[in-house]
Amino acid sequence: LLRLAALDAAIVFGSFVLLWGVSLAARDSSLVDIWFAPCIAVAAIVGAVVGAGAGPRRVLMAVLACAWALRLGGYLLWRNWGREDPRYARLRKHVEEQGRSFAWHSLTRINLYQGAIVFVALAPFIVAQTAPEPAALGALAWAGAALSGFGVAFQAIADWQLARFKANPANAGRVLDAGLWRYSRHPNYFGESCVWWGYWLVA
Repeated sequence: LLRLAALDAAIVFGSFVLLWGVSLAARDSSLVDIWFAPCIAVAAIVGAVVGAGAGPRRVLMAVLACAWALRLGGYLLWRNWGREDPRYARLRKHVEEQGRSFAWHSLTRINLYQGAIVFVALAPFIVAQTAPEPAALGALAWAGAALSGFGVAFQAIADWQLARFKANPANAGRVLDAGLWRYSRHPNYFGESCVWWGYWLVA
């Protein structure tokens, strides 16, 4: 467990520091958001390869992480490609207007902060991919896989509905209250919660 945790820490913090350098050169701090989910998938794949836990569970966790990361990372890449998220642009302007270094701010308050969140979020993967028992996938694991898959599909539909709504100029200033957004103000986050509860059940 400690060996995989140390390897994951090296992957996470090493990649987020490297990405920090790239974001400074590109003047685009929102790259960190795009990398958030794929970083977890990479760590899960590493856990599937080097983890000492039961093989079926190691593989299942990696597959679930990749499905989630492809959807979320791909969506954020599509949404933010070629421009910095306006929230980061406003933060950059705010920090620089105060005479502070945005490079240092982005390293400590953006990249290392999100890296720490990713590392903590890897806890169910580290547990699941190092536990030798039970050797076979049981009811809880399959229930977790189903819940995680449902969450990915639910948030994908919600994000697609929101993107389609925003693309229509007639909806400017309006609030989406149809489709999944009729039942929840944040159906994409509800889907995300399902994904992570699914990981927990597998673990």
